[in-house]
Amino acid sequence: MQVYDWMSNDESVIFEGAASKQWNIKGINLPGNKGGKLILTNKQLVFQAHAINLGTHLDKIPLKNITSAEKGFSPLIPNPNTIKIETRLGEKYMIIVMGNDMEKWLESIPKAVAECSNATEDNSKISNISGNEYKCMSCGYISQKPFKFCPECGEPVNTEQKCPGCGAVVDKGQKFCPECGQSLL
Repeated sequence: MQVYDWMSNDESVIFEGAASKQWNIKGINLPGNKGGKLILTNKQLVFQAHAINLGTHLDKIPLKNITSAEKGFSPLIPNPNTIKIETRLGEKYMIIVMGNDMEKWLESIPKAVAECSNATEDNSKISNISGNEYKCMSCGYISQKPFKFCPECGEPVNTEQKCPGCGAVVDKGQKFCPECGQSLL
């Protein structure tokens, strides 16, 4: 499977395939689709649109936000391969998968969501990756300013920086952990 530039270092692709996403503006499904690819990773479900589509080209749904993935139906564009994804934020996505992959998607998405929620959580959900860049450890979003809630996935973060080697709390700007000597750059 392919590695994408938007993936975090500890992220891997579980399943991917051709798909279309129903146009949706502020929670209202509209007639019409944009074509592209649906990608399920161990951290998120991503719809990557073809370059010729208008609007967003990358729609990311963190797995921990997904509350249901089931067969869907849209009266605007009826298709038996429609999957309805709902999130804890009240978002609803209608995605049409291509070929005979419907059952595989309906099996893979809930399984990945369950595995993601069962994974041990890192107490530090934000990392200072350089002097003026901060990264959300949940979805990989990078900002020039520290944040309490990730602007990309909405996940609350702990702004306290910890050593990736031993877990000790370290001060901002330190290059090495004072406890174990691990590089913090």
